[in-house]
Amino acid sequence: MDKYARTKRSLALMLMPLLSGVLMALSLPPFSIWYLGIFGVGLFGFNLLYVSYDETFNATKRKRYRFLVGVCAGLSQYVISLWWVNGFAVLGTVVLVIIYSILFGLLGLLCTTYNPFSFVTTFSSAFALGDFIKSNFPFGGLPIGSLDLPQVLGPLKYGAKIGGGTLIEFMLFLIGGSLSVIAFGIRTRKVKSHINTAIIGVLVVISLLVFGRFSPASGTSLGIRNVALVQGGGQRGLRAVTDGNEQQVYQNALNATQLIPSTFKPDLILWPEDVVALNEPLQGSPQQATLSAIASKYHSCFIAGVTSPVGETSFLNLAVVFDPNGLELGTYLKVHRVPFGEYMPYRSFIAHFGNVSLVPRDAIAGEKPGYFKTQCGNFGIMISYEVFFGSSARADVNSGANLLVVPTNTASYSSDQVPGEEVLADSMRAIETGRDLIQASPTGYSTIVLRSGAVVYKSGLGNEQLILGKVNLYNGLTLYDKFGSTPVVIVILLIYLSSLLLVILKKKSKTTPSQ
Repeated sequence: MDKYARTKRSLALMLMPLLSGVLMALSLPPFSIWYLGIFGVGLFGFNLLYVSYDETFNATKRKRYRFLVGVCAGLSQYVISLWWVNGFAVLGTVVLVIIYSILFGLLGLLCTTYNPFSFVTTFSSAFALGDFIKSNFPFGGLPIGSLDLPQVLGPLKYGAKIGGGTLIEFMLFLIGGSLSVIAFGIRTRKVKSHINTAIIGVLVVISLLVFGRFSPASGTSLGIRNVALVQGGGQRGLRAVTDGNEQQVYQNALNATQLIPSTFKPDLILWPEDVVALNEPLQGSPQQATLSAIASKYHSCFIAGVTSPVGETSFLNLAVVFDPNGLELGTYLKVHRVPFGEYMPYRSFIAHFGNVSLVPRDAIAGEKPGYFKTQCGNFGIMISYEVFFGSSARADVNSGANLLVVPTNTASYSSDQVPGEEVLADSMRAIETGRDLIQASPTGYSTIVLRSGAVVYKSGLGNEQLILGKVNLYNGLTLYDKFGSTPVVIVILLIYLSSLLLVILKKKSKTTPSQ
């Protein structure tokens, strides 16, 4: 093969994984073509098999190409799915894309291709474990852009009640890996052994889905509550630090609240995150008196998002809870902060390379779950970004929450990429915990989600809108509530290690001379 032909072939080998990464990204908002995630994973698996069995490559070159295939697939996927970070810090986008693309390449190296069975098992387990790592490290984890999210639109959603997003990720790569070995078997004319492996993989997924579908969602309903979700509306793509529109956002929320009809008796009124942006502490402020008066007027529990500064470099992101008499029951301080959005990791170092002025203050992280026991119900609060973390919802439910409540603010994003993913996360958390969920946003999506994951109400972007609806309060625990992702992660790790050990033993038996 001449130099030109080799170069052309190398480019073709890299373009295929780039395409597979694009397909994976298209499964996510703003596109939300969930089934393309399955085909993207399948094409990616085929790419790994193709370079692993290329007879013109030696062992070293095969490993190098597997790494490059993974990097290329990760690059195209994350450039699209993490594009939203550009709104805060271009350098942050570059850093995150590089980190996660390299992770994708390393995971490609971890997939053994000794035979179809070893490939499917290590492919699905390695990438499920990789996503678990991504969702927890670095910077506290970044679950936005995870491929399990769009699968709540398809049948794989039933796995969430068993093992959360980690199990869905495993099933996604198990199905994709099964498709890839079938395609590779057809290409190499070894269809029978490859189809047998694929059948096993599909049967495992079907068994998990049937088990998840019929496993208890949670306990029984403790009653129905009327809820009013306040969306003030306004222009999107604005940031308070540069636009100074805090007073208008606050006034919009007040105006929308007045739309609550006298015939509707809300048990809970929810304001979005950060609609009360203060330059002083909430205690003793005119805004505190106004919020208390709203709760008293409607004789309703009332939750509002409040931010207030702490010194010159920090701020608090709070959800403040009032009872129907206007008494402040307490505040919840957001635990999971958005890296490069609500705080700048390694600020002094990054300042040498990029502009950090769009994140002038760092949010102070909380430590406790957002659980509140009120006469209107027991609420589990997650502020905005926290809805992407299954551990947050699970902590609330295990504390006693009967309803999940999400005040959020996605006004900084001009597109619906992040707001769309947030709605998928709403559904994921509802299915995992067996709880209804409500979400209010000033200009993003405000939603009411049933414990089945069905979104029964969804506002328009940027509209002034008041959503009135009913939700159930549930008790009881799903399997995910009881055990979380830990057992699933352990089982997946054991699957990977067992497959790896089996390959090593088989290779060793082949090289050992017969006695």
